[in-house]
Amino acid sequence: MSKKSRETFFRQVKDGSYASKQKEVYEHIWEWGPLSLEALREGTGMAHQTLTSRLSALMDLGIVEQDIDDNFFTAFERDWEENAKKRHDEKFWKWRDRGLR
Repeated sequence: MSKKSRETFFRQVKDGSYASKQKEVYEHIWEWGPLSLEALREGTGMAHQTLTSRLSALMDLGIVEQDIDDNFFTAFERDWEENAKKRHDEKFWKWRDRGLR
């Protein structure tokens, strides 16, 4: 996702015009993280599919990362651009490899 997408997300979160599951997940991780998927599911009360979809979108933006123990945490702003690029590249190569099989 682009820098513009991140800026829009944070502007809308800040001014209150963005009330969504994605915002809820981000704020829960920011306040309580790092958190496992199970802890996030319990803390937000979201269904697994909804939660993983929102986590994926936040990771695409580069603003949420996963540590080596698979816990989710909010990324430092200085890392957002690199995280988004890395995520994009990982998804591309996964898509490519799946197509070759």
